Amino acid sequence: MNAPASSVIAGTVQLLTGASVCWVGCHPEPRQRVYFGNHTSHVDSLLVWSALPPAIRILTRPVGAGDYWGGPNPARRLLTRFFGAVLIATMVFFPHGVVPTLGGWWKRRQR
Repeated sequence: MNAPASSVIAGTVQLLTGASVCWVGCHPEPRQRVYFGNHTSHVDSLLVWSALPPAIRILTRPVGAGDYWGGPNPARRLLTRFFGAVLIATMVFFPHGVVPTLGGWWKRRQR
């Protein structure tokens, strides 16, 4: 994403949400880091991304679950083409030994 588009989107998100930033214990630097939100909504990623300074915002790529965002839909195209998102495969194992799937419950093999 280019700098002007990044600034417009970040400014709009901050204006609509009233979000502000307070960097405690570190300052934004152009080095490898992981930023994360608590994922109570899809706005979390936008809020974290919009809080970054423009020079770092351009270098930052969101990561999303490929199984959730993987279908051929406008949101996926926006995420991958506009924001440069990386979609990853996910697999969740639950402590009780079963995993919910679209077709029902799948029993985990016991070793």
